[in-house]
Amino acid sequence: MHRLNFRKLILCAGFSAALFAKNAAAAPGADATNRFGFTGPEIFPIDSQIGSLRAADLDGDGLNDLIVVNNSRSKINLLYNQTGKTNLAERAKPEGAHELNELPPDARFRIESIASEKRISSLVVADLNGDGRPDIAYYGEPKELVVQYNLGTNHWSAPKRWAIEDGQLSPNALATGDLNGDHLTDLVLLGETQIYVLSQKPDHTLGEPEKIPYSGAVKAVQLLDIDGDGRTDLMLVNWESPNPFRFRLQNDSGRLGTEVYFTLPAIRSYWADNLEGNDKNQIITIAQNSGRAQVSEFTRKDAQDLSGAFKQGQFQVLPLNKSDKSRRGLARANYTNRAATCSSTVMERYLTW
Repeated sequence: MHRLNFRKLILCAGFSAALFAKNAAAAPGADATNRFGFTGPEIFPIDSQIGSLRAADLDGDGLNDLIVVNNSRSKINLLYNQTGKTNLAERAKPEGAHELNELPPDARFRIESIASEKRISSLVVADLNGDGRPDIAYYGEPKELVVQYNLGTNHWSAPKRWAIEDGQLSPNALATGDLNGDHLTDLVLLGETQIYVLSQKPDHTLGEPEKIPYSGAVKAVQLLDIDGDGRTDLMLVNWESPNPFRFRLQNDSGRLGTEVYFTLPAIRSYWADNLEGNDKNQIITIAQNSGRAQVSEFTRKDAQDLSGAFKQGQFQVLPLNKSDKSRRGLARANYTNRAATCSSTVMERYLTW
């Protein structure tokens, strides 16, 4: 979850559901089969400074397991789900001596770990080699992108490493999805000045990082189908900007289009997901000042006439590679009667939308 208050939202949702369950149970004549509530909490003590909680079926048994970064011990903890299983292997004893009145972990998960050897800032879990098993990719300090493949039977490959120096040390820096239309999962890392895309090749290995420039500042990336055409698009987020969201839509040839900007009130948290079960995704935002939730959706509409054949359209930006050189190229051109200006940093144009 990106940005700020996700844990607080979970607590609020749990409180509301519990309150509803209490009221439902107290209603006169309520059917016992329709009651709703929660069991008591299950506790799995690990260490301080854990984060980046993810869920995936790591061992292919149909049950969701948990993955959590444990930076205090430079490792990734894996909590294997044992719900409904019998003849379980004896759980490994927790590291270190127990404090007075310290309780052992509950029985639902078996806790194991893999070494990370770095301070992890961002982690994703996805099938990155097409074998149907979720793999782990992470970025952290010392600055390096690392992928470990799931070999099955609770075994993991040796780390595959890419030395990328300008990756952002943020929980929102990694994302996965099919960004070139070949139906294979790619890996994306957000850098300080550009985006790195490691495309999955036909032999199911990850290629070398391809650099994609962006304009302005970006604090988070997410890959999802914005316009409902079945292709994965790139969403860039900067919650400190008056235009917090911009999109690069993937076209029929698997290439990304220009950056399309949208203006929204200042936000403090967000997430994009499918709320209606159809072919479109929605963006849920929490306003920075009022704290109100808002759900937005991308739609297309006919452009309004401005003058003659020129129509009003969304402002789009085609970012080029950023440069600190003193001499930069500058060119002007005309694209079907629409003015355009190009420099070495960004190209801006108005198109019919």
